[in-house]
Amino acid sequence: MPRRFSSTEGWLGFALDLARKQRCKDAQKVLHKLAGRELTSNNLRLAAQVSTRCELLERAVDCWLEVERRHQMEPGDYYMLGSLKMRLSNLDSAARCFEQEIALALKIGKDYFLGSSVMRLADLMLRLNNPSRAKEVLAFVEDGTGDYVEGAGFRTKAALLREVEEKLTGSSL
Repeated sequence: MPRRFSSTEGWLGFALDLARKQRCKDAQKVLHKLAGRELTSNNLRLAAQVSTRCELLERAVDCWLEVERRHQMEPGDYYMLGSLKMRLSNLDSAARCFEQEIALALKIGKDYFLGSSVMRLADLMLRLNNPSRAKEVLAFVEDGTGDYVEGAGFRTKAALLREVEEKLTGSSL
């Protein structure tokens, strides 16, 4: 791994490339070289991606939380943080992240992560026994919307709405 980069972003890009190639030990060595450097929020986003790919989920969460602490969350950031929290089985915290992602998307009109965030939040609301909130949030997406939900597989708006109705009425259709 004898590379020389002059910038932190160069090193982080290299680490991400290594992580994508499943060379996580090497990717983590690169991140270790950057210890002590002042990382920008964009640098932290890259470090979070490296850590996520290397299954160092708590470390990735810490990166996202630092971006949030700096009040520099952008569209997609809360989605990423919520997805990590789901993988760590921190469902209440994950739900709050998806709520924040949806609010941000609706506020600024960038909805790239809106559908995925809605689907994950609705699924979580059903798991947390809050079908009314699941139904409310599903109204933000088109009928044909669907997405892969960690631990649940591919979920569609229609299927989630059926589950909502079953929970609200107490009957199986």
